[in-house]
Amino acid sequence: MNFKKLVAVTMIWALATMAWLFLGYTVARRTSDTRTRLGEDVAKSSGSPQTQREPVAYVAGAGKSAATVPIARSEVAVDLRAEHRKRGLQWFSAYKVAFRGSYTMVNDGPVPQRYVVEFEPPASTAEFSDQRVTVNGEPLAEWTTRVETTVPAGESAVVGFSYASAGTERWRYDLPAGTMVRDLALKLRINSPGYDFDPDDPTAGPPDERSMTPDADGMYELVWNKKLVSNARDILILMPEREQPGELVRAICRFAPVCLFFFFVIMVTIQIIKGLRLHPMHYLFLSAAFFAFHLLLAYMVDHVELHRSFWISAAVSVALSVMYLWMAAGAKAGIVYAGLSQLVYLVLFSYAFFLKGFTGLTITVASVVTLAVLMVLTAKVQWGRTLPELEPRGPKQPPEPPWVPIRVADSASAQQPSPQDEPPGFVGES
Repeated sequence: MNFKKLVAVTMIWALATMAWLFLGYTVARRTSDTRTRLGEDVAKSSGSPQTQREPVAYVAGAGKSAATVPIARSEVAVDLRAEHRKRGLQWFSAYKVAFRGSYTMVNDGPVPQRYVVEFEPPASTAEFSDQRVTVNGEPLAEWTTRVETTVPAGESAVVGFSYASAGTERWRYDLPAGTMVRDLALKLRINSPGYDFDPDDPTAGPPDERSMTPDADGMYELVWNKKLVSNARDILILMPEREQPGELVRAICRFAPVCLFFFFVIMVTIQIIKGLRLHPMHYLFLSAAFFAFHLLLAYMVDHVELHRSFWISAAVSVALSVMYLWMAAGAKAGIVYAGLSQLVYLVLFSYAFFLKGFTGLTITVASVVTLAVLMVLTAKVQWGRTLPELEPRGPKQPPEPPWVPIRVADSASAQQPSPQDEPPGFVGES
């Protein structure tokens, strides 16, 4: 491995990054189109989010706004059965709902009163079935949303409404703003523990009681009790959600360059330490095997369950890398070096996105462990010999003068003084 090959490997990584960005863009576009186009089809068959309002009672003939009568007690029972509909890269949360509500009016006056109770079903495109209306337990012949009944002095009347329907995403029971809820008992049962409440909605409150284990019918029970509460908050429940394949695949594609970076660093380090003869073209095909995982996953989740698609794509990608490097550099290089590295930095890193709340921690721990392993493996590597192009160089020294040999005879004669060099006072002295 020299500096030029290292630059070539870096360019291959950059090209693969561009390919993943484009794949992530196409997945996001397909997901958006699915949500817009097929969401309308789901709404037609399963309805829209339903909001059931508390009925309004008033004295007959006086008008709703002039003589509103408070409902003395409301007893509501709701059964929700969550169902999920998959369309392309999108899961839609749907549900079946069975609603039963009984509302009691009390006449505290000295004379009989004729009350009107107006019930407003949810505005939904879904069908309504099993619609029934009762007055004091006696069913009416036809379904109606406006019931008139006479209540004798000092007595009460109970009007009931029930129906079955369907909706999507959420169900809400809307309490009238600015009024006091005298006595409300709402019991809601749902067939999945994955329900949730909207923390960002200040108009809705959590239940007073809820069971953590299902009953004999596999239903989880939630209870709201409100007595003499003014400005009472609505009752809202969000349907259980499944992993959205489009959003998950897009996140995995966006993180893929980081996975490939760690894989290349490990492979380059092994090549330097073990002396593997790998050309940049080998790295090009290894990155193509990485990309095959995301490409297969992006188009397989349309038709195959998400986890199954993930493991099939991972097995194909790892098999390609192992087979290729086995033929190029031997079985150990293919199975141990490429295979194990790809399992960690492709499969493990990508699967971390299934672990909601622990994705960042999982990747961080794996990254720190990788750093420790690299530091141990490369502590004694002579980088100056491995990459001499990156070796720092000092300032240039001035050239030494040329060496000229001196003969011994010339040196001796040069040391004896000649008669002409003697001082005048010493001429002829013995």
